[in-house]
Amino acid sequence: MVDVCLISVRSPQPNSALADRYIAQPPLGIAYIAALLLEKGISVELIDINLRCMSVKYVCDIIKVKKPKIVGLSALTESSVNTIRLACIIKEIDDKIKVIVGGPHFSFLDTEALSNRCIDFVVRNEGEYTFLELCESILYSRKCLKDIKGISYKSDGKIERNKPRPLIKELDQLPFPARHLYFLEEYQIPAGIITSRGCPNKCIFCSAGAFSGGKYRMRSARNVFDELKLLTQYGFEFFFSKMIR
Repeated sequence: MVDVCLISVRSPQPNSALADRYIAQPPLGIAYIAALLLEKGISVELIDINLRCMSVKYVCDIIKVKKPKIVGLSALTESSVNTIRLACIIKEIDDKIKVIVGGPHFSFLDTEALSNRCIDFVVRNEGEYTFLELCESILYSRKCLKDIKGISYKSDGKIERNKPRPLIKELDQLPFPARHLYFLEEYQIPAGIITSRGCPNKCIFCSAGAFSGGKYRMRSARNVFDELKLLTQYGFEFFFSKMIR
């Protein structure tokens, strides 16, 4: 059994170039969240549906065996429909499981997501500390929902949108992603690393500027070096650097 199961949801076209982009490297977003949860003693299971083009039945079997109290679903717009479908299937397995969705799509369309009975919470924008506080509230009743910044949820039949959470100023304070929870040897680019977040631009065709509040933040060179050094312990010799926008 685990406390939390975090799932990177499958692209609707598993053989497309877009899906190939997903399969190439492990999703680090939920791995960052997992690392923070593990630091606080919360057990986590990571599932990347795209890696093996997992069937719904396969994912359901994992849910039935692991019996998580919370399931977090991470999705972009192209996988948002699959996310809603999976959320409903999870609720059919056990209606007591709290389903939380996050990512750019649901951050901007949180009220639409919560109109679906299968979604309990939306984590808006950067998810690490928001998701942690929400999990601690659900698992241990440590904090009232109304006091958790960055979440949207249903209460007495109404949708509540709490105040937004400020962006993480010091990215160095985050633990390195929990890559050990993935099957790294199965990825084309297993040693991806995120060196910065945000975008100062306001392109009308892209959500990056709005998602990051128009701010660009970088990790320190020392912090990046320390993560690269850790990756060499996995046996990796080549690395792929990217920015989160």
